[in-house]
Amino acid sequence: MKYYIGIDGGGTKTAAVTQSEDKTIKQNVLLPGSNHYYCGMDESLAIVRRAVEELTAKVGASFEEVASVFVGIAGATSDNYIGICTEMLEKLLPNAKVGVNTDAANLLALFDGDGVVLICGTGSICFSRKSDQLKRIGGHADLDPSGSGTHIGKAAIMLSLQVYDGREPDCILNEMVEKKLGDKAINMTTVIPKYDRSQIAAFAPLVFDAARQGDKAALKILDQNIEYLAHMVNTAAGYLSCNSFPLIVSGGIFRDELTMPILKKYLKCAPEIRFADSQVEGALRAARNLI
Repeated sequence: MKYYIGIDGGGTKTAAVTQSEDKTIKQNVLLPGSNHYYCGMDESLAIVRRAVEELTAKVGASFEEVASVFVGIAGATSDNYIGICTEMLEKLLPNAKVGVNTDAANLLALFDGDGVVLICGTGSICFSRKSDQLKRIGGHADLDPSGSGTHIGKAAIMLSLQVYDGREPDCILNEMVEKKLGDKAINMTTVIPKYDRSQIAAFAPLVFDAARQGDKAALKILDQNIEYLAHMVNTAAGYLSCNSFPLIVSGGIFRDELTMPILKKYLKCAPEIRFADSQVEGALRAARNLI
């Protein structure tokens, strides 16, 4: 029996799935984040390898029975990650076709033709595809000024510091941040810089919760960050030279009901928007397409 493996790696978690050639057998595993920008190259490769090992063990398959594997992982376009990960998988899976690319490739595999994908979780990135030519917009981590779970979480912590020194009035969001920190932000200024990006992004849900209660500071943070996402889509639309196109969105920020109305407010185009709940299904389809 032949098997296909799809792996979707982000900053917070890694989802992986395997399916038999006849589609009668399917298993999933969920592992920690594998973006090497956050966890390091060695740890990222170890997580990808572990995903393959756990999936094959679940279905009782040997490495030789894996026909193809596709890894779509955030940060893959830097530090020769694609080459290093490909080499590791080719040694591990002697009969498999191997594909490694950015996590946006998982979404791109979900539809054919021209269109745009937008991911916003711990980080964010946008790609347009026109006649099989890809154009990347954003996805530069800390070098991007806004538009990700990390940026939203960081803005919440910064607000708490501004409330302390009087630059901003006290508010619901500040109370939430202090409760999560277990102290005032000013007393944590030597600790917070040691947080990784996923720990900072963990403050983003507080912003959404405060915004639902009408907190003006939280609403402003969301507006600024989601406007930046809309700007990415508007830029992508320019590359497509059209007003209407498929727009596939994914990531934790899009799971909240507040995101889409703000995004639509700033869009200067009219895309057909679809939320992809599972990027890993795109990775599985990409794996099948390798054969």
